[in-house]
Amino acid sequence: MAHKYLIIEAFNKAGEELKKQGLKKPSQQKRAELLSDFVDEKEELFLNERSYRDYYTDALKKAGKVEKDISIKQFKIIKGLANYLGYTTYQEFSAAYTKKEKGKLPLMIYNLQKEGRVVFIGVIILLIGIGMWSFTFIEDPKWMAWQEDHYEEAAFDKKLFNEGRLKIYNQDMIDNFKKVEVNCQTTFFDEKGRPKIWYYKKSDGELEYFTKPGLHPVVGETLKKITYYMINEHVCP
Repeated sequence: MAHKYLIIEAFNKAGEELKKQGLKKPSQQKRAELLSDFVDEKEELFLNERSYRDYYTDALKKAGKVEKDISIKQFKIIKGLANYLGYTTYQEFSAAYTKKEKGKLPLMIYNLQKEGRVVFIGVIILLIGIGMWSFTFIEDPKWMAWQEDHYEEAAFDKKLFNEGRLKIYNQDMIDNFKKVEVNCQTTFFDEKGRPKIWYYKKSDGELEYFTKPGLHPVVGETLKKITYYMINEHVCP
């Protein structure tokens, strides 16, 4: 199983998650930063976002070539990406991906000769797909908006939507993404040393603190995980 599919699938998922957080067109850099933060937190191995982008770019070039692959050398990076995609191990991802690919119907219209007539199965599949898509969107989506220090469910508002302040409802963000005040008694890391606080540095140098990684709810910039340096510099000088 090729590493190229692992990194491509991870970037695809990162893009979808960033869209749910309100970023309309997540860049490769934003997706790479999200993956870098996740793997660093889960596997305690930092790889800069540029390296993830390089892997991804190389993987896209080789995606259609069966004999070509990329090589991700760090085992923890491979395991972390598999974890991000919801698998315990890379082998589990590989088996699931292979099964999924084998189960796909070819994306083309083909002919089936039956009782002297040609049946265009591709057209039938297309029509069924359109019907299912239409059914999926019969129910209006739920929305949420940022309210000072947390997200709340909100009714659709065209003005807020156009300003990028209205986002698709995400229960995890509703429950766990908060803006908080910190001090020297705040628990910044868990028992394994992983960050529990992320921050955004404003133009005036002031820091804003949040309880989950992701994008700043107002300006849309990627939050950074707290470090001992930032704590000593800004919280407990």
